Amino acid sequence: MDKIIKLTLVLLAVIASAAAQAEPRCSLWRSSCWEDGKDFVGTIGHEYGVQMRLVRKDRHLSGYYFFESKARYIRLKGKVKPDSSFVLKEYTEGKRTGKFTGKLTEDRITGWWSRKGGEEELPFMLKEYRRSLRSYNGQYVCQAQYPYHKGDLKLKIVNGGITGFETKTISTKKSRACNIKIGQLKRLKGRDVIGLRVKQSKCKITINDAGDYLKVSYNNKCNKRPQCGRKGYFTDWLIHKKSRSCETLW
Repeated sequence: MDKIIKLTLVLLAVIASAAAQAEPRCSLWRSSCWEDGKDFVGTIGHEYGVQMRLVRKDRHLSGYYFFESKARYIRLKGKVKPDSSFVLKEYTEGKRTGKFTGKLTEDRITGWWSRKGGEEELPFMLKEYRRSLRSYNGQYVCQAQYPYHKGDLKLKIVNGGITGFETKTISTKKSRACNIKIGQLKRLKGRDVIGLRVKQSKCKITINDAGDYLKVSYNNKCNKRPQCGRKGYFTDWLIHKKSRSCETLW
C-alpha cells in the first residue's frame, strides 16, 4: 500500500510539473496579460530617463509616459501589428508632438522615438518593471507649489504596509481643496503594488515602485466628493527614494 501511495505521489508531481511547463509565459505580446496595464522604465537616447505605463486591448495600446527630469504626463495612443511591431503617437496638451516606433519582446519594448516632423530621432529601450513593495520601508514628506495648484503629501511605509498617509491638493485658481487621511483608507488585497481605497467611495490610490522612484497616483474617482469640492483635483506624485525630493505629476 505504501508503495502505491508513493508511486501515486510521484505521478502527480510529474503531471503538475508538465502542466506548469506547458503553461505559456505571460509575455508582452499576449494581450490577456495587459488587463491591469504594464509599467516600463528605461531611456530615450541612452541618457534621458523615462517611465511609461501602457494598457493593451486587442490591437490597441494607450497610456502615458514622462521624463523623470520633468515629471509631466505625455499621453500615448497607438496599435500593435500581428508581428508585435507598434506605433505609439504622443500628445501634449492635446497636440501631437511625436511618436514611438518599435517592437514588443518578452520583457521590453525597443525602437525609435521621433519628434513630429522627424527633425529628431533617438533610440529607446524600456524594460517591464515588476518589483514588489511587500517588504519596502520608507518615510516621506512632500510639498510642491505651481502656478495653479499646491500640494502636500505625508507617506510612511513599514514592511510594505501603509502606517501613515495624508494628502492635500489646493487649486489656487479656484480656491478648492482635496483631502485624504489614513483613517479614510483601507488596503486592497492581492496586489504587488500598494493599492488603497477610500471607504464608501470608488476613489483608489496606487503606490508603486518605479526604479529609483515611488509613484503615487489617484484615479479620477478621487476628484469627486467627499474627497474634493467642486472643480478640485488631485495631482500624482513622483518621489525620489534617495534624495527624498518630490514632484507632482499632472
